[in-house]
Amino acid sequence: GYFSGTGEASCAKCDGGTWSDEGAASCASCASGTYSGAGAETCTECDAGKYSVGGTSSCERCASMVDYGPGFSSTEGSDTCDTCTVGYFRSGNDCVECTDGMICDVEGMATLKTLPVAKHYYRFSEESNGVYSCEYYKYPKNCVGSGDITVNESSTASRRLATTASVDNYTDETWGDATCLPTATGPLCGVCRDGSYFDDEKEQCVECDAYAIPAHTFFVICFAAILLVCLAVYTFFRKQTQELVGRMSGFAEDAMHRGSFDMQAHIESAAEEKLDELKAHAAATIEDKMSSRQKSWRDKMHKLYTVLAPKIKIIITFTQLVCGFGFALA
Repeated sequence: GYFSGTGEASCAKCDGGTWSDEGAASCASCASGTYSGAGAETCTECDAGKYSVGGTSSCERCASMVDYGPGFSSTEGSDTCDTCTVGYFRSGNDCVECTDGMICDVEGMATLKTLPVAKHYYRFSEESNGVYSCEYYKYPKNCVGSGDITVNESSTASRRLATTASVDNYTDETWGDATCLPTATGPLCGVCRDGSYFDDEKEQCVECDAYAIPAHTFFVICFAAILLVCLAVYTFFRKQTQELVGRMSGFAEDAMHRGSFDMQAHIESAAEEKLDELKAHAAATIEDKMSSRQKSWRDKMHKLYTVLAPKIKIIITFTQLVCGFGFALA
């Protein structure tokens, strides 16, 4: 930390930003990324978040400098502010403040190319410095993000399943389909891949091999089937009832048109007609079953009855009169 020239009576202390070994004839400037106080034997590296351009007695804080500002940081012993603090990500030569859906919780780790995306958020491309919430779209659970979130919970930070071909096929991409479930694809992971379907109960795309009818869906189907059966039965009987009512209405109108309101007389007349029809039918049946000999005998008896009936009536009448006379004489 001291030096002296030839013939000097004493050694002089090195200034800040320089250093020297024992017996040195001069002091050397500190290199970039380091600093020293007066009389230093060595230079010290700048702390993380600070930098120096060399030959200085102290390091400058990145966040307070005009050339850098809030969000900038550096690694230990750096001669420039080339990283960003927590809550910011590196985009070109700038540090951009992170927004909702971005994972910026490790200083110096978030860059535009490797910007981690949180669960239920989506990033369109490698050059996109914005993320979009899948909550405002149809299928938020299809968006699994790119940090510590995988289907089988076995990948490291910022690594995602790239395709459904193999669970070991990971990618460092933090945008597009790399942030979707293996069964989903497209903008905001809104499309189910071939061989997959959207499960209403799980609210995400799942493989068709795992398809099962949810209990509530099965109940709805059964209820709908019962409802259709009831509707069919109701329609059938409703039609029959309408036809019966129509017939009754026609009968009533016909009765009114005829001026007949005596339902009892109508029923009796119909019964008599029916009885006559039955008698005629019985007579015809007997006639068909009689032989020609029986029919001849019947005809003879009918003629005999026709001849004798009046005479028998006269004899009966005369007998009654005679009996009446006898009673009167007595």
